[in-house]
Amino acid sequence: MIRVASPIAEPATFDAECRQRGQTWLAANPYPTGRPADYWSPFREDLREGFGRRCGYFAMFLPTGTGHIDHFLSWDTCRKTNRAHLAYEWNNFRFIAPTLNSKKGTKDDQLLDPFEVQDDWFEVDIPSFVLRITSAIPAALRDKAKFTLGCEGLDLQQGRAAIRMRREWYEMHRTGELTIEGLRRNAPLVARAVEKWTQANKGALPAVA
Repeated sequence: MIRVASPIAEPATFDAECRQRGQTWLAANPYPTGRPADYWSPFREDLREGFGRRCGYFAMFLPTGTGHIDHFLSWDTCRKTNRAHLAYEWNNFRFIAPTLNSKKGTKDDQLLDPFEVQDDWFEVDIPSFVLRITSAIPAALRDKAKFTLGCEGLDLQQGRAAIRMRREWYEMHRTGELTIEGLRRNAPLVARAVEKWTQANKGALPAVA
């Protein structure tokens, strides 16, 4: 995870096309049991741009059309706590990889919010590509950070998907396919790991299996 500039500007048409339509749906369905009507998906690319085209949890690039809008406070939580209106509130949306969105469930604010994370709270190790907590995380948030990294389903610390993605971005840079500037845009934590390793070892980056 890495800092995401917040707040992200709400799109000009969001109020009419999502919030107000959502409120109308909620008024017609005051005791919903299933999923709410989806009026937010048309704004996925706006949210993606606000997140620098990166998943808020993986902190790596997601191609156009592949990410999801995540309700940070999930629909089930909002519905059960009389906050159903948050299903249609821009400030409750986060940009997330589809695999994570399907597994995040109702963990909600047990997890670190991408909007509260700062730049230097996490780092990637080379050559393991494991994500680690740094000493910069405030003591009050360390337990939440540890839970977020180790959360079953997200597997941000050393899950196979996370490791594979970090390694792939690294290899694109190591083999010359991607500049360090491109790596900073697409996988900034990997870029920082590369720069740290280079400074410490004064040599070529290691090939990884």
